[in-house]
Amino acid sequence: MTFPPLIIYSLIAQTDRTGNPGVTEKTGRPSVTAMIREPEEKFPCVGCGYCCIRNTCAFGAVLHPEAGDRNCPELEWTGARYVCRLMAPDHPLADFYRHELQSGGGCRSFNNPWRREVRRRTEEEARAVVGGTPWPGPDYNRSGL
Repeated sequence: MTFPPLIIYSLIAQTDRTGNPGVTEKTGRPSVTAMIREPEEKFPCVGCGYCCIRNTCAFGAVLHPEAGDRNCPELEWTGARYVCRLMAPDHPLADFYRHELQSGGGCRSFNNPWRREVRRRTEEEARAVVGGTPWPGPDYNRSGL
């Protein structure tokens, strides 16, 4: 099934050089610019771990402040893919975490090279992507793999 592209409108208040909201002379109200954003193309998650290793979610960071710059302790390698234990069916808040983290919404980093080879990553590989630039990069294509 094909869906028509959606256009999302969001309003951005403009500010002056001091960071104060800009106002129009005619109305005295903050000036606003409309931003049109096309939807991102998404693909099913393959459990490569890239997103969670690159940026630990707020829940993982709050629950495990001792982890620092290491992988989130809730991210587990099953032997076939990475899974988040916070979203495990037996976790009492699994539905909440799935909803808040948009689990099942599709991969937003669909062009990252880890998708092509799902395996347990080394510490060096993980360190190389922590806080890095999200995919797709400037040379991406829409193949999904």
